[in-house]
Amino acid sequence: MTQCNTKTRVHFQPKFPIDIEFSADDISSDGGAILLRQAEERLGVCESIAQMIPDKRAPNKIVHSRREQVLQRVLQIAMGYEDQNDANWLRDDPIFKAVCDVEIDEGRLSSQPTLSRFENAPTDIDVTKMQWMLIFTWLSSLDEDRREITIDVDSSAFEGHGDQDQLSFCGFFKGHKLHPLLLFDGETGQLITVILRPGNAHDAAGINDWIPNLITLLKVGHRRDCSIVIRADGGFATPRLYQELEALDQTWGQVGYLIGFRKNAVVNELLEPAMKIARQRHKTTTKKARVFCDFRYQAKSWKTARTIIGKAEVTDKGDNPRYVVTNFAEVSPRIAYEVGYCGRGRCEQWIGEYKNGLFGDRISCHEFAANGFRMILHSLAYRLMFYIRDRLFHQANQEDTPVEVAEKCRYFARATFATLRLRLLKTAFIVRRSVRRLFLQGARSFPMADVFHHVARAMR
Repeated sequence: MTQCNTKTRVHFQPKFPIDIEFSADDISSDGGAILLRQAEERLGVCESIAQMIPDKRAPNKIVHSRREQVLQRVLQIAMGYEDQNDANWLRDDPIFKAVCDVEIDEGRLSSQPTLSRFENAPTDIDVTKMQWMLIFTWLSSLDEDRREITIDVDSSAFEGHGDQDQLSFCGFFKGHKLHPLLLFDGETGQLITVILRPGNAHDAAGINDWIPNLITLLKVGHRRDCSIVIRADGGFATPRLYQELEALDQTWGQVGYLIGFRKNAVVNELLEPAMKIARQRHKTTTKKARVFCDFRYQAKSWKTARTIIGKAEVTDKGDNPRYVVTNFAEVSPRIAYEVGYCGRGRCEQWIGEYKNGLFGDRISCHEFAANGFRMILHSLAYRLMFYIRDRLFHQANQEDTPVEVAEKCRYFARATFATLRLRLLKTAFIVRRSVRRLFLQGARSFPMADVFHHVARAMR
């Protein structure tokens, strides 16, 4: 790396001048990548995906293995370097070289052009296999005793970049977009998998190719007696999905759904008695009033009637009716709506973590498969960050964790990925290499040093 020994003097300090010089030993500001690599050693998700990437390069000319490239790309994304161009500036960073198993005194990491060829290597079939690999790794991480599993399904809009493959106008989001599908574990917020779709895809497009197989995998590969609930908003309210889930319930048992349902004149009329009660309560108390009820409803395209949960709500702004279609016929409408269905609101936060905290919507490749693969890489970064945050939660609740450290761990366990990265992972280390070890020396004044030590030891 080119060394800069230029000295700069500034004079704002009244007692003495300040000299600035970049001449110290190897220092990296991204020491938290060590924790991310420890998380990968526990999970093995980068290793699994690396084995699925085709490699047509001449074996005798390979400098950077697929494993190294996956680690470089994923760890840099997690540390806030989402663009391939960032790799050009980080090729000689000692921490990134160490976590990618590259000798820090010799060799360099992949450059942007090399990573561009790497991201364009997988085909559509390869990407589909990787999407299923994410599902399998999530399945294998489930607690064996877990009997209740909620799967939250949602879509999002990713901005287009020029003349991209399958970039189309999306009417709902009003622009030329790509329209991916994201599946989350509704209990924990873990990302299950991501599926990239064209911009003009319907909200529910492809859902019947994934959810039934996922439920079958859970029943066969996890526990047959587990209870599975699918939650989604009104964009996924399609008769085919209802039928698939009801058929799976008959086959396996304990398969339910809570899916938003768009209002129409018929269901509004069926909800009207509850709306009258809500209006009277609001008039009496001048506060927001809610009344819940359920009723049977059969649309013309349905072969059978289904249960609709209605929320009759009246506020200062007027009537606000909401509906959910479900196969939970014996559950209190209020519990089913407020506890069951409304819990999916957290899915929006998790998508925000993926898009804003880990820049998951930065899919600017031309080829559709390359963008799908890039979403996989951002998903791996999500998995590693999620695992570290989960370890922080466990450390906060360990009896042998000092009180002050437990409070800090509890703070980070509730923090966003961006906060976790900024305040814990973005820490500087002096990097020294001896014959037998790599020595990282951080600042004595680093306020989160005790947390860093506890998490590193917990993942050791």
